Amino acid sequence: SNRSLRLGLATERGQAFIPQEGSGMEMTDRLRHRYFALRHGESDHCSEESFVPIPTVELRERYFGELEGGPNTRYDDIWDIDRQDASAEPCSAESAEGVRSRTGGLVRSLESQSLASDGKDGPSAIVVLVSHGDALQLLQTAFQGSPAGVHRSLPHLNPAELRELVPTPAGVDLLRAPESS
Repeated sequence: SNRSLRLGLATERGQAFIPQEGSGMEMTDRLRHRYFALRHGESDHCSEESFVPIPTVELRERYFGELEGGPNTRYDDIWDIDRQDASAEPCSAESAEGVRSRTGGLVRSLESQSLASDGKDGPSAIVVLVSHGDALQLLQTAFQGSPAGVHRSLPHLNPAELRELVPTPAGVDLLRAPESS
């Protein structure tokens, strides 16, 4: 049976769910695998029978520095600064660029691996990335090849919403695993 990968999250770390080992895959002008974002929440989209969970820190929730534990309304202050300078770390918060680099780095790592459960189903595996809203919004900018600072202008993921992340050509260039020489 086909088993796929789900990368997911507990608050401090994420999870990845990867199918059983498969054959090698050719690099193309697209990403090797199909990616879906699933916002943390009660969901029946990914059962343990279909997916293999793999915890990963790369999908942890964005750190909001001095605003951690306070009202969520204060996050607007950080997001306003993100739009102006995505590399800024206001209130000692993790920068938008830093979160995108962390989550996009995970995709680059996955792209360098053969994840398909067998060689019969083509070159791709289904990978479900489970995290909190901000980390997934920032990852969406990487798939779109957009600046990290625009993440709050993208369609928001609702709790337990499953959304396919389809890369643009610029997103493929940003997320593709570096070719080994």
